[in-house]
Amino acid sequence: MITIRQAKESDTSQLEKLFLVTRQQTFHWESPNKFKLEDYKKATEGESVFVAEDNRGTIIGFISVWEMDEFPFIHHLFVASEHQRKRVGEVLIRNLCLVASSL
Repeated sequence: MITIRQAKESDTSQLEKLFLVTRQQTFHWESPNKFKLEDYKKATEGESVFVAEDNRGTIIGFISVWEMDEFPFIHHLFVASEHQRKRVGEVLIRNLCLVASSL
């Protein structure tokens, strides 16, 4: 079971690690040293972030939305490699659509 909720400050450590490891694995043509833990905070500053948790409370993915312009957009969608192709991204996007439609 996947739970979606808005990110909290206490999630930052898990989100930094997820963002770092996923980018290192995905962008294999880049040096792994190019990516830093602190990149997460810079990349999502001012954005709304929602997390996907597994039944143990481990964050397995996140989606961030930039809402400061006239047309909000999904800026980041990251899913841990062991949870990819298991519909985590789809669940995050569907939740975002539900949140947006209730505004």
